[in-house]
Amino acid sequence: MTMNMVLPGQVLAALRSAGVYPDGVSIGDATDKATWRVQPESMMGAAAPVFVAFDTDAANTAQQWYVVRTERDGLLTVCDWTQATDSPLSDADALAWRTYRTALRQVPQVQADPYAIVWPTPPFVIDPLPY
Repeated sequence: MTMNMVLPGQVLAALRSAGVYPDGVSIGDATDKATWRVQPESMMGAAAPVFVAFDTDAANTAQQWYVVRTERDGLLTVCDWTQATDSPLSDADALAWRTYRTALRQVPQVQADPYAIVWPTPPFVIDPLPY
């Protein structure tokens, strides 16, 4: 079994790099931080391992909102042509698509749950290859 030894100088360097400047450090067992002592005692927390909390629910929700925005952006892209000046749509149809596109843009602001999105319905489906 190989054991990495932590030298007191390494501990001091690590503490100093974290912005902690202790008067001294005593180490009972280099592999067991529970035996480390920092003087003054008010700095004892500097020798303890630090765990940074990470909110996985918030991270997952943020990721899902990214998925929602990506889907929304794709839906906007496929109907961009409906707003072009040379679009074959009537003014009324173009307005209906404009309204739909506005509703798509508002999805992240008006929907509360990124896991249960109610997507707006397009005004009508256009068959790109009519027969």
